[in-house]
Amino acid sequence: MEWIVRDADQKVETGRDRPVMFGDRHFDGPEEIPGLGVVYTLRAWIFKDNPRGVFHPWNPRVTCP
Repeated sequence: MEWIVRDADQKVETGRDRPVMFGDRHFDGPEEIPGLGVVYTLRAWIFKDNPRGVFHPWNPRVTCP
């Protein structure tokens, strides 16, 4: 599962508007994604166990062919 929230000011240098989910889970970013602009992201590994944690951005057990 991945949530993507557009950055209000569209500036990578600022992070004042970083979103929070579940009360204390801060989104990663900001980062610029081509076609989306500057965004914050939050990933949750709900179908595949992630040894680094449910909210870690990358899962070492998942690879692309």
